[in-house]
Amino acid sequence: MSYLDRLPEGISLQVFNGENLIFESSGKWLHPLFDFEEFLKTYEGPRNDLRSHDSAIGKAAALLSVRSGIKKINAELLSENAKNFLDELNSNNDNRVELCRTNLIPKLMCATENQLESLHDMDQMYFLLRQRAKKFRASV
Repeated sequence: MSYLDRLPEGISLQVFNGENLIFESSGKWLHPLFDFEEFLKTYEGPRNDLRSHDSAIGKAAALLSVRSGIKKINAELLSENAKNFLDELNSNNDNRVELCRTNLIPKLMCATENQLESLHDMDQMYFLLRQRAKKFRASV
């Protein structure tokens, strides 16, 4: 099994350390990446070669992936906002993030993509995402 393999039916995110699957989720929006962030707080296995396969990566998901230490991302749908964010990050950083994608689209059709489009400060973006995630969870 590899992060480059097709996602199983109903799964929206898989995370591997090397070729070993360590996490998967069928959640929607950014919840799988927030859940992965929580998972890492108690995970004691290796995390030196984190790779993800995500069904859709916008700028927000790219930010959360990078913050979680993921160094290789495979996206079925990748927004140009996410690509530009990762390209900029890679040009200013020695710890590059490898990117593989199936489809590049101009923008994911969600409010989060619009909200982060013009932002560049990673801490500010993360704070906004945490606020939005708590608000979203409370209304479900």
